[in-house]
Amino acid sequence: MPIRPAFGDVHAAHLMVVWGFDDEAREVYLLESTPPQYTGPVGLEDFMRARASVNESRPHTRDYFFADSSIRGRWIDVTMGEFPVVDREWVAQVVTANTRGFTAPGTGPGWAGLTGLESWLTRVCERAANVDEAGTALAELYTVGWAAQAATALHGDFLREVGNRFGCDALVYAGRSVDRLASQWTPLRILGAHGSAGGQSVAEQLWERSLRFVADHRNAVRQLESAATALLR
Repeated sequence: MPIRPAFGDVHAAHLMVVWGFDDEAREVYLLESTPPQYTGPVGLEDFMRARASVNESRPHTRDYFFADSSIRGRWIDVTMGEFPVVDREWVAQVVTANTRGFTAPGTGPGWAGLTGLESWLTRVCERAANVDEAGTALAELYTVGWAAQAATALHGDFLREVGNRFGCDALVYAGRSVDRLASQWTPLRILGAHGSAGGQSVAEQLWERSLRFVADHRNAVRQLESAATALLR
């Protein structure tokens, strides 16, 4: 997209919101939330070229995570339903349900909740120490962490906002702990993106960071459990 600062250099698929068209000017109006944020028109030809990009592999100049992953003109239709009333009771219910998902995720393949997070990170670290599996394991860490980091940051913002709205300090502090988890995803993902040639040193760093990451998750969940109770006092 010509509005991007790395236009003609970096090529990656990400989401933007299209909110209008000007048929006479042959322009598309969109919201590009990835910094630097842009809201406004883009030429229709540029837009269609980007949506149909084949994203071919150029091993010597391309980030291998995105090579050969064409965008194929995909889009998502979004329909907004009725939003619930954001009161203390509703927030407490949501927080309680989320913490239960971490501490008692129910039946499944064993990858859910805090136990699943710890098991998965342990497995990634073990594979990262194996030269034959390191590249695949670290690429998996990078990819999985992408969505998890975004969701964690969004939840941290929400918790701080409603905590301030209701004067619930416990919820604000819990939101800060969740925000810390979002920040901790960054070094893990960087190790995943660029650590495949680092061998044993990368695996050791992953172990140390993963242990702290899981411990901080458990602390954040405990804070959220206390905050849900404080909301209803």
